[in-house]
Amino acid sequence: MKQIRVEVSINGREVDINVNSNLKIQDNELSVAVVINTDNNEILQTIEIKQIICGYHHTFIIDKYNRLLAVGLNSDGQLGLSDNIDRNTFTDTGISDAQQVICGERHTFIIDKDGKLLATGKNDFGQLGLGDTDDRNYFTYVGISNPEIVECGSRHTFIINDDGVLLATGCNKYGQLGLEDTKDRISFTDINVSNVKQVACGEYHTVIIDEYDRLLSAGLNDRGQLGLGYNANRSVFTYTGYDNAQQVVCGAYHTFVIDKYNILYAAGWNGDGQLGLGDNNNRNVFINTSMGNIKQVVCSDRHTFIVDKNDNLLATGWNENGQLGLGDNIDRNTFTYAGISNVQQVVCGGLHTIVIVKNNIILGTGYNKYGQLGLADIKNRNTFTKIN
Repeated sequence: MKQIRVEVSINGREVDINVNSNLKIQDNELSVAVVINTDNNEILQTIEIKQIICGYHHTFIIDKYNRLLAVGLNSDGQLGLSDNIDRNTFTDTGISDAQQVICGERHTFIIDKDGKLLATGKNDFGQLGLGDTDDRNYFTYVGISNPEIVECGSRHTFIINDDGVLLATGCNKYGQLGLEDTKDRISFTDINVSNVKQVACGEYHTVIIDEYDRLLSAGLNDRGQLGLGYNANRSVFTYTGYDNAQQVVCGAYHTFVIDKYNILYAAGWNGDGQLGLGDNNNRNVFINTSMGNIKQVVCSDRHTFIVDKNDNLLATGWNENGQLGLGDNIDRNTFTYAGISNVQQVVCGGLHTIVIVKNNIILGTGYNKYGQLGLADIKNRNTFTKIN
């Protein structure tokens, strides 16, 4: 099987695509995806696209004809092509006019043109919500239409339906579904929490913002990621005591929240300094990071970036592969200026980072074994390097 890479450009500027990223193209923008054979740099496909979405090892695009195309790992049927054969060129799923695509680790949901929610892929914990634990290799209607929000964890899924009701399915080993037990669910189940504004999923924990801007959490809490002041797991959504929440972002085992005053708070795993608090001690309550006027916070498993009010890029956490872009491979435990300003967007892969700065200049740093930095080699970088 050919080894491939996918390069994406918008109006001629290259952008990076990463795990769980969701790149939407504006109506006046021209975006092109190029599929390249890495053995000989042969261009296999060139596709104009509207949207690109990535799972762990698989990718979907919606092209200019509103076709849903898929590529990558398909061992669990996550591409929805009615087989389990991997693809190295984008293949038409036969679905057109999809409104939205959402990827978990090895499962995929779409909202089709009629507002129906369909699912395919790995279903060992019931994460597809189809009433069983059988994998699917084709998009299957789950019996729900017009969901407002769909959010995938690695093995569990949350939706907010058109009535504002929060529903969940899948792995519940640590109570991350918030159903007062640790029993997995194989169909979407009412959590009995209404009017939820936002849902964010970590590896085994879930955090929500309710209608009163209160922050509630459930699931694994071994490192304090629920922000409850203790480290016991919770199987029901529990009020953290934190009000005025406007945005919540989860890493694997840590959580950040931005309040209505635009102050950044953090809780959870801090073994690599990913909370940016000046030490490597975990926190089980939300701590003021002393970072205010934050425009963007992005979490990877073990490192964190923020874009401040002046569009400066700051980084903290694990840096073994140079993913912080600070010119070395030393971890940081305080948010440290990365020497990059005029930042428009930052995206984290597992071990690498891409930023877009003023004039649509693209910079990359970190792990590059698979050429994911787009620098025409497989050499790691520890400083942000221009991607031509």
